[in-house]
Order: sequence, then C-alpha cells, then structure tokens
Amino acid sequence: MNKTLVIIYIAPAILRYKVIKSIQKRSTTNQSVWIEYDYQNMTDIDLWINDLLQNIPRHAQFELHLDSSYLQIQSLDLPDEELKSHEVILFVEASIYKLFQLSVKNVYFDYVNCLEQPKQIMVAACDHQYINNWLNIFAKYNVVITFIGGDVGSGKVNFLPWRQQQQKKQQLQLTIIIVSFIGILCCLFCYWWIHAQNKLDYYSSQVNSQQNLQQKLEQELSNYLPNPSTSQKQIQQSLQLISEQLPDAIWLQSFTYALHTITLTGKSFSYIEITNFNEQLSQNSNINRSQVNSVATNAKQLLLEMEIKLNE
Repeated sequence: MNKTLVIIYIAPAILRYKVIKSIQKRSTTNQSVWIEYDYQNMTDIDLWINDLLQNIPRHAQFELHLDSSYLQIQSLDLPDEELKSHEVILFVEASIYKLFQLSVKNVYFDYVNCLEQPKQIMVAACDHQYINNWLNIFAKYNVVITFIGGDVGSGKVNFLPWRQQQQKKQQLQLTIIIVSFIGILCCLFCYWWIHAQNKLDYYSSQVNSQQNLQQKLEQELSNYLPNPSTSQKQIQQSLQLISEQLPDAIWLQSFTYALHTITLTGKSFSYIEITNFNEQLSQNSNINRSQVNSVATNAKQLLLEMEIKLNE
C-alpha cells in the first residue's frame, strides 16, 4: 500500500517541507514543491501541524531533518577489540560526557561509521529537551515519525532508538528460532519414544505368547502315559530339549511331529539367534541332524522353518 511521506527540514525560525504522496515514488523528481513556514516557538509548530494534518492522509509518515546548528558532532576512536553493535552503543554512551561535556541523560545521540577510518566513528548529539518537544507534539496527534536527525559526513544520524529496536528484533528472531528448534526436537523425541514404546509392547506380547506356549507344552508333558511309546518318548524328549534350548529371541508358532522328524515354525528378529539355536540342537546326542529350511523377512521379522531328524 502506498503511503504519504512528509519531509521537513528544520532550521532556526523557519522550516521547509514537502508532501510526497507515494513513498515508493520518493526518488522521482518534481513530486512536489518545497513550502516554507516561519515560526517563533513550538506553539506555532503545534498550530501548523494541526492545519497540515487536515490536508493530508491520516496515516502519513514524517521525517524531521535538523539543521546542522542543532547538532554537536565529534569523532570517536573505537577500541582495537572488535565490538558488536550493542557494545558500540554502550561505548558511545559512556563517551558522551568526554566528547560533549554533557550528561548522557541530557542528549539524544547516534553515530555513523567513518569510511576513511574503519576504527573511528562520528558521534552526533542533540539537546534532549529539544527532541522531546518535537516528539511530544507529534505524539499528541498520533503521528508516526520514522526519522529525526541530520546529515553527518557521508551518512545520516537518526536520534530515534532504531538501533535498540533493531537489536530487540534480532533477539526476538533468535528466540523464535531457538524455541522452534526446541519444539522440533521435542516432537522428534516424542516420535522416537512412541516408536520405541510400540516396539517394546510388540516384543513383550511375543514373549508372553512364547511363555504361554511353553506352559502349554509343559502341561502336555505332564500328561504323558506311564508306558509311552517310542514316538511319545521322542516327542517328550524333543519338547523338553527345545524348551531348554529355545532362546528368548525366538518364539515358536507350531510343532509338528512325524516319524523321527520334527518340523518347527516360528519368528525371530535375529539371524544369529536362529543359527545358534540350530547349532545347539545339532550337538545333542538324541538328534541326528538339525537344519534351517528357510528364513524369510516379513515386516522387520524373520519367519523361520526348521527340520529336526531324531535318532531312531
């Protein structure tokens, strides 16, 4: 949105101003003519502003350019150490009395860098009460002032606290970035925790299923016949052996017995546990041969099938 800008050059007893209808077109020529206004005191300024605001848009912005007679300017050498922007402000503030023999409470100040001397700045100061008189008049009419200052060397000083506002803005942006980063880390932590909890719940349920199967097998073993047949003996011995050798990382789903042959199916999440289980069974004296027929991957699990040949 285009905004109206009023530029005012203030000299003792006279000011010149012009109204630019569009800030975006400020650099173009012949936007408007300079108008002069004679005044004696701030009361005249108050009346002039009241009349001016009747003829310009309500949300106009103002720039106040002070004549050099209102400014005191001194050069200031910076320390050899590299200073941050807020440290430079503090250094200048501490040097005000040395430069101008005035208390920092009695002046508004700002500075510009010297192009010729990188370790030197030009400090400008203006009477505190004089600046406040202008600010109070514009505050009375709720008018926005974007600049109040003057030319110093090749730059401009602005006695409004724009540096402090810029520093606060940067600190706010940094705070937002840090808070956002912490928020992202918290979300990731919550995701990882939920994922780990789900895996723990899943494997806990598998362990419970394996324990239930073990209890069922033990119950079946307790009901064997007093004079079991050869097949029953082999089944009993095999169940007992498997129950003793079966690691926690493997849980069985089926146990099938044919003559001298046992077929096992189950799940695991470790190739090493499957291999170790097969080797332990192969070393038993009652087993002729034990082999893993197949291992398939399904949803991060290993589906296994084993065949065990028993000695006759």
